[in-house]
This record gives sequence, C-alpha cells and structure tokens, in this order.
Amino acid sequence: MFRPHRAVMRSLALSLLVIPCVVHAQRGPNGWRHQLDKPAPNVVGKDAPAGAWQFQEMVPGMHLTSGPGVIVYPPGDGAKGRFMVDADLLLFPNSGENGYGVMFGGRSGTGADTTLRTWNAFLVNAAGRFAIIRHSGGKVEQLRAWTEHEAIVRRATDVVTNRVRVWVERDSVRFVVNGKPLAALPSTVLDPDGLFGLRLEEGINMHVTNVDHSVRLLKR
Repeated sequence: MFRPHRAVMRSLALSLLVIPCVVHAQRGPNGWRHQLDKPAPNVVGKDAPAGAWQFQEMVPGMHLTSGPGVIVYPPGDGAKGRFMVDADLLLFPNSGENGYGVMFGGRSGTGADTTLRTWNAFLVNAAGRFAIIRHSGGKVEQLRAWTEHEAIVRRATDVVTNRVRVWVERDSVRFVVNGKPLAALPSTVLDPDGLFGLRLEEGINMHVTNVDHSVRLLKR
C-alpha cells in the first residue's frame, strides 16, 4: 500500500532533529489499542497490501498507515476536566486527502464491550483544511465543516509536520494547529471527557513523534 521511500525517510530523520462498521479494540505498540472501521490485517515489517494497515513502533515514535479508517489510543482511563492533548503528526507525500488528527471524548459500551461507541475528532487534511466530527449512537455529525486555514501545513513533495491540539476548558473546547487557534465549541456539545488518541481516515501514511496529555491544575 504506502511505503516511506528512502529519500522521504532521510527527510523524516532530519525533520525530527530540527458510523462505519467497527472492530473491537485490540492492543498495539506499548499497549496502545486500536479500533478499525472495518476488519483488516496489521502488516508489520513489509509493505501493506491493499486492504491492510500498519501500526508499529518506529523510534522515535510510531508509524501508521491506514487501509480502512482507524482510531488508536493509549492505555489508561483517558482525560477529564481541564486538559490538553497535543500530537506531532508527520504526513508522508503518498497520503490521500482524507483527515487525520486527535480523537478525544471516547467512551465504550457497557461491561466487557470495549468498542468506542462515542468519540470526537479534530481533523486536518493534506489540502490545508480542518473539521470537527462527533460519532455517537451510530451517527456521525460534522460539527464544523471542512474549512481551509493557513495555519495547516499542506501535503508537499516531502514530509510535512502539523502539531494538533485539543484544549479543553470548563466552558469550551478549543482547537489549535501549529500554535494558532482555529475554532472553539461549547463543552456541552462535545462532552470531551473520556479516552483520547489519534484518528486516521482511509489512505493516510503518517509518523507520530509525540502524543502528550497535560492537565491544568489551577482554578479558573
């Protein structure tokens, strides 16, 4: 499917220096779990053929190639209250124009059912656009339609990096790319407490160097 060719990998090394059908969550690198939009084999150590995907540790960070769309998220109970989730996402030039970004507010079913039934996503794409999506009760709602913004680095002939942030306050959820605010929505619309991680739609080839979760402690 997608493979980072040698020239792109050299560029990556330099840059590091400077409701679909769901599949129950499974474990990936360092205990990370994943949930695919539809079943697909996870191919490690070789090119992913059509219909397959890749999810593997690749120091520094991890590499993902989405066949079908997928959510990946770390172990733990998630985030709540006032918090931020930041992710440094390196997009390879052989990616499509579907969205990729931060997933938050993830909640599973009851009992032993670990499938995320509700989740939100703040997505950017190769064309320099962003969107805010909510999945809940088997329905997909576009809370912010795809909108172009100059802060988003577009796909190029080399690897490009976008730092994507979801910033949750008591009254609002704010969406930031590369340090620039793009949008905000009321917290009541998104219900942001829950599991967090990454969302890749179909056809994305991406390296992830950091996913950071920070909690704001002082009262406001």
